Amino acid sequence: MLPDDLYIFNVEETPANFHARFDVKKKEYRYRLLTRRLPDLFRRHYTYHFPYPLCLESMEEAAGYLKGKHDFTSFCAAGTSVVDKVRTLYDLTGFSERRRTRQ
Repeated sequence: MLPDDLYIFNVEETPANFHARFDVKKKEYRYRLLTRRLPDLFRRHYTYHFPYPLCLESMEEAAGYLKGKHDFTSFCAAGTSVVDKVRTLYDLTGFSERRRTRQ
């Protein structure tokens, strides 16, 4: 009953009181940059257009400093009900992976 562009590869039963936002153990975020001169109109809602060269080595080095446990209090909305604002960044990847696919 799903459209052709959606695919389910795994389903697990959860308790009736499970909440996808509050019971999650880990999250994965993906940020996409398009670094060519002209934007791609078909990806404009999913990719940030940045038409300048990037120093991937410097970005990879900086990402290394973000790994580990950090307090993200300054990123929270005012009046948030979240008590524990400490999070652990386990992995930041993609810089060298993208570079390898271009070679």
